[in-house]
Amino acid sequence: MAMNSIKTILGEGQSIVDHFLVNGENYTCWKIRMKFFVQANNYDVWSTIVDGPYKPTKEEGEWDRNDKNMVQINAKAMHILLCALRDREYNRISNCENAKET
Repeated sequence: MAMNSIKTILGEGQSIVDHFLVNGENYTCWKIRMKFFVQANNYDVWSTIVDGPYKPTKEEGEWDRNDKNMVQINAKAMHILLCALRDREYNRISNCENAKET
């Protein structure tokens, strides 16, 4: 049922991601949409974007499950943000190492 309503809004074959692409002119609108999109999918990802990433105190080979999960949250945040940028905007932030820097 929910999928049918999404298809009605977007049209068959359209991607929801297209509606979250920033084009350099719609930043204010994009920021609000992304905030709620990320929060709805995983609030920990949103916290990483706002507060910065978790930084394990151990070497990578010594990470436990929690360390790996926390590092993965930053990777998810980066993925969401990078996929929402067109090439021009992507090139501006491609050297950022965490979601907060982005």
